[in-house]
Amino acid sequence: MAYETALDHRGARDNPEIILLSPGAYANEYFTNEFERGSAFRSAVTELLSKK
Repeated sequence: MAYETALDHRGARDNPEIILLSPGAYANEYFTNEFERGSAFRSAVTELLSKK
């Protein structure tokens, strides 16, 4: 949702939109380890950017 909002505001403001992306979950809470979490995060960001 933040990405879509930033795209909607593109060029309409003096300052650019900045979105900080973070995996945001403790590795052992949802994933086997930090590498699995990192892989899932990279995949999600890649998918988001491919919609551009």
